[in-house]
Amino acid sequence: TRAWDGQPWIYRDIDLSGTDDAELEVTFHFEGDVESSGTSVDEAYIAISSNGGRTWTTLKTLNPGQYKSGKQFTLKFDIDRYATSSTRIKFRASKGFGGSDEGISIDSVQVKFERCSQATTTRKTTTKSPCAPNPC
Repeated sequence: TRAWDGQPWIYRDIDLSGTDDAELEVTFHFEGDVESSGTSVDEAYIAISSNGGRTWTTLKTLNPGQYKSGKQFTLKFDIDRYATSSTRIKFRASKGFGGSDEGISIDSVQVKFERCSQATTTRKTTTKSPCAPNPC
């Protein structure tokens, strides 16, 4: 998926209710002649919402000064506190990207978590059965 100035954002919903240890892993790269300083800085960000997009928290602002154009980078985020039935993840080209060959490509998005489907109750103590991570 590419985020260019003409189409500056994309989002996806994911149901993370009843999960533990949720982690977002994003692999991306900048393309073309992106600017990292001056008046036409190119910038994008990764944001998350726990309420279907009514409010957003920026996880990371991506600037070509930090991430060289053409090289692939992977970032990981602990998103456990945003895990709800209406979690939404957004990628946005927030400013710049005015050139026809400038952009950011989101190469891979993975959400990893644990979901325990069974619980064992013994004498008022609930323990979760062992769970395996579930990639989404």
